[in-house]
Amino acid sequence: MPSRDVAGRLLKRASRINVFISEPLAAQLAAYYELLTGWNRKINLTSIKDVDDGVDRLLLEPIVAAKHLSPNVRSIMDIGSGGG
Repeated sequence: MPSRDVAGRLLKRASRINVFISEPLAAQLAAYYELLTGWNRKINLTSIKDVDDGVDRLLLEPIVAAKHLSPNVRSIMDIGSGGG
């Protein structure tokens, strides 16, 4: 799926949950998503196959979670659960 389609879906889904994402950020996140799904075809990085699920789980959920961090947090590490 082209990045602009993913960016459009991301903006639409974000607006549904009252999360503001600028168009430049949406384009960058869509490029990341495209890169991730491209590599996912070669090595198992995620089990998510549906674009809307991917946008929600891989892009929107981290943005919403970041809103709950203290402004004083300087770094954070996501270890993940592994295995896609």
